[in-house]
Amino acid sequence: MLRTRILTALILIPLVLLLMWFAGIYLTIALSIVIGLAYLEGRKLLELKEDSLLYLGLFFAALIPVIIYAGFELIYWLSLGILVLISWVVILAARDLDHRGMTRETIGNTFLILYVGVFLSTTIFLRDAGGFYVLLAVLLTVWANDSGAYFVGRGIGGRKLVPNLSPGKTVSGAIGGLVFGSATFTITMYLIGYGFSFLWLVLGILLAFMAQIGDLFESLLKRQSGVKDSGTLLPGHGGILDRLDSLMVTLPAAYLCLKILEII
Repeated sequence: MLRTRILTALILIPLVLLLMWFAGIYLTIALSIVIGLAYLEGRKLLELKEDSLLYLGLFFAALIPVIIYAGFELIYWLSLGILVLISWVVILAARDLDHRGMTRETIGNTFLILYVGVFLSTTIFLRDAGGFYVLLAVLLTVWANDSGAYFVGRGIGGRKLVPNLSPGKTVSGAIGGLVFGSATFTITMYLIGYGFSFLWLVLGILLAFMAQIGDLFESLLKRQSGVKDSGTLLPGHGGILDRLDSLMVTLPAAYLCLKILEII
């Protein structure tokens, strides 16, 4: 399993870096494709059955990065606000809604469109405002958190973090992820010319923490549906959402923090 994970990563990472480097329309098209695939996986997790909304939802989800690339930034912030408002419905009340009617389908599709579309499209903002290397620093932080949590958790074990959501995650792994993530962000920011600052350590911990929140949130969706992985598209990693769950929440957090602090 570990060998398969590594081989998949060795193929995907250069492709991701190449798209980030050239950015522009290439990154936008790639995001639209990835968002579309993530949307389809999300429909299975939320057990959405209404086919009449599938293509409409897929269209709007994939359209979001194009809208942002075209410069309609206000739509992004409005969508982010709506996402926050309806998230609690998905988490707390989705299964209590009418399974036979359109209410649950409408809420679920709207949530997915915004969840995968808005969060992943933040990549465009972060790339435009901070450049390739700042975006790279965020990605490396998320990957370091994931790797740190995995290896420290397997090596030390101990008390479970949230056993009812993700039985494999441990407190030691979570701490390892925070340490690896923070160290990676600090070192990367130093190497790309921002110097050393205690602020990078703090931001690194925050970003690693948000990555873990994103991972646990998808675990919640999978737990509700009774599945282990969101899909099988990526050997050793599961589906698109399994690979991007940590990153999706971290991207807007990184962009907002760096923008508010006037770093980018």
